[in-house]
Amino acid sequence: MGKVEQSTDWVNDTGSKLYYFPSINAGTLGMIDVKHYWAGGAKNLAPGAQLKNLCFLDDPASVGSVALNFDSTTGGLIFDKTSRQYLRLPAGFIPTAAMKDYMHTFWLKIDPANAGADGFSNVWVGIGATSYATTANRLIQVYPTITAGVITALTVCVRGINYSIKDYIGSLADGNLHCLSVRYQESADGTQQKGLVYLDGVLAYEGVWTGKIAYPAAAVNLNGIGSNLADTTPFAGRFYRARIDDLTLVSKTALQVIAEEMAAVTGRFS
Repeated sequence: MGKVEQSTDWVNDTGSKLYYFPSINAGTLGMIDVKHYWAGGAKNLAPGAQLKNLCFLDDPASVGSVALNFDSTTGGLIFDKTSRQYLRLPAGFIPTAAMKDYMHTFWLKIDPANAGADGFSNVWVGIGATSYATTANRLIQVYPTITAGVITALTVCVRGINYSIKDYIGSLADGNLHCLSVRYQESADGTQQKGLVYLDGVLAYEGVWTGKIAYPAAAVNLNGIGSNLADTTPFAGRFYRARIDDLTLVSKTALQVIAEEMAAVTGRFS
């Protein structure tokens, strides 16, 4: 159960709950913001430090074994490709096997010259079981393929299916602030699935319907920004904010949810 807070002398004609961010809706299962003072952000974070969940849930994010410093100019946490740089997301960011239409949204800045290492072992964002080596174990992963220091491919994995879509979202790694949303959608009969990727409020790529991939049998132990695994490489850039929405619980389209998120965050980061 979430925390209860009481505010006085407020007028709220809609009867809806008052949250710190107006973009939170009935389907928002979690939200973190590294610049939020109440949440414990806007400062350097030591290993193990926590960021409160802005949905007032007792479900925080936490820093891995390597400290993450705060960039007061841009409003983001600094990632510099240091091994095991990792911000573990709240447990509520892990989608369950029963969820049929959900979307993760991340605010990131990726340095194109330092987006990872040559080879497969790169992770910008990842949620999965055991390791990222097995595609079927990945509920979500966003990572580049780098050859001779150059990004040659950009892959978004959605519930065990890889989409190589550099031609559609290549600008994500241009060194500027971006809002990336990754959505999983299941057919009405539960037999098929597809992934959709939105960049800066626009649908950039929509996969085709394909046979449903089984939910990982092993426990989902990977859930964060960067990577806490020794055999993977994080990125250089900034991380600012993230959320997960169950779109079956709200009478809004994915584009409406993203638009409200972007409107609430406008001018907050750079």
